[in-house]
Amino acid sequence: MKKEDFDRLKAVCEKEGFEIESSSLTNSVLVRKKKDIWEGVGFGRITNDYSESDYIAGKIYPVNGRDGNFIITLFDEYGDADNGLYKSITPSTKKEYVEQLKREAFELFGEIKIGDKFTSLRESGRINTIDNGDGFRYFGQTDDILTFNGCLIYEIGKWAEKVKDRVKVDPTNESINRLAKNLSLNQQNEVLVLFASQLEKYLNDEI
Repeated sequence: MKKEDFDRLKAVCEKEGFEIESSSLTNSVLVRKKKDIWEGVGFGRITNDYSESDYIAGKIYPVNGRDGNFIITLFDEYGDADNGLYKSITPSTKKEYVEQLKREAFELFGEIKIGDKFTSLRESGRINTIDNGDGFRYFGQTDDILTFNGCLIYEIGKWAEKVKDRVKVDPTNESINRLAKNLSLNQQNEVLVLFASQLEKYLNDEI
């Protein structure tokens, strides 16, 4: 086969999603279907050339499926292909995604320790306490969940809130003695109670 004929055939094959190779030893041409780079891939990284504000360049998202040339992530509303990604996402791995979640958890909460408390993502008003366990675990075949020692801290783009222990402020003998020189006993008690309550609110970000 002449080179110009092979080049024309190659262009047609590549357009239709096929690969073509020629062998000078056997004077033959091999045509085969290109492997889909998304076959079996559950995660994708957004490339820097994607301009939609819904996605952050460089971040990894769970892949929920595809519609033609569109890649649908778990965060696309109703799985609509119009919200999907086209030529702006590259295959990634579960390991890379979990490491990304761990980094985000550290940025939000710092080091997570036994006894730390988090708001529940599923039951309003409930507080979950970190207990003994096996550290971070990710569940992502049918869900998008990250737990720490069995406590749910992340689910489908939402993070739990870390609950701060309330700071208590109590009057001390030293503070009473300092006020005693200039105030009556009743005045001392009133000032100390007011001071303690205001300082307590300040330390708990309430004022």
